[in-house]
Amino acid sequence: MSTAETPVVRPLLLIGLGLVINVLSPRVDGWDVLPDWIGWVLILIGTWVFGRKLPSGGLMLGAARLALVVAVAQWPPAWQVIDPVTAASEEVSASEASLLWALSLPALGWMVLYCLAVAGVSSTEAGTSFWWKYLAAMNAGAAVLPILVYGADMKGLEGLLGVLILLGLLGATVFSFLHSGRDWAVRRQPS
Repeated sequence: MSTAETPVVRPLLLIGLGLVINVLSPRVDGWDVLPDWIGWVLILIGTWVFGRKLPSGGLMLGAARLALVVAVAQWPPAWQVIDPVTAASEEVSASEASLLWALSLPALGWMVLYCLAVAGVSSTEAGTSFWWKYLAAMNAGAAVLPILVYGADMKGLEGLLGVLILLGLLGATVFSFLHSGRDWAVRRQPS
């Protein structure tokens, strides 16, 4: 078989679809109609395919599994604290903010590892690699900035935190779709 006929898997496409499901949160009677855990299942599959030959593949898979467990636990309405995207604009108590931050760490950890892994495999394209590194830095900032915002009571940084969370997630989602067909992102299956 020629290369054109070889079956291919586009793991970044699966990951992008999972991220879209995580971004969309329509609710009916408190229940998320598109549960985040469904998104994390797609992300877990995409991570397994994408990262199995990468040095950070095991860490990414572990973080995705943990984020899936957290998403399943947060699906019932009784466990929902606040929406992470709008957290910066809502008045929340320090304990709610700390809980939200702790619950978001597996997802943010996975996001940083994922962005760095994509930056590594796309190193032949300097511009693409740069933007993935930039997204990794944004997500790392979103992971540690709550320490200053809520722990040190630096409420003036809440806007920056909201921007980092939103743009980090949206950027990774859009770039996952945009780069899913690149040679370095496609996994060819043996025929």
